[in-house]
Amino acid sequence: MSLPVNIDTVNVSGTFINSDGSACRGTVEFIPTPCRWAASSPSTTIIAKAVTASLDHGGSFELELIATDDADINPIDWTYRVRVWLTDCDTAYSFDMAAPKDEHVIHLSDKIPVWSK
Repeated sequence: MSLPVNIDTVNVSGTFINSDGSACRGTVEFIPTPCRWAASSPSTTIIAKAVTASLDHGGSFELELIATDDADINPIDWTYRVRVWLTDCDTAYSFDMAAPKDEHVIHLSDKIPVWSK
């Protein structure tokens, strides 16, 4: 079974490289903050499930997520908790991210907060 046809989705992609130019290895996990949604048509309960992408040989991934502002599901205007694990450089971090339907394609590098030490 697939999602109801009226549910909007967004493509998310990203690439991670090390400071020496080599591709990172690891995963990126997207965890919806609500544990379930109610779809209005057809009347359906959608159970939230984390989506994990493994980085390919170039350090890249691409996947499709439910839009966080889809008016056909309740609640509306929620976020994903994004967890990045880069195994080759022993790095892990997380942040919250909206995936609005109007963006259609999201490049994760545009959403990742940048911290300085």
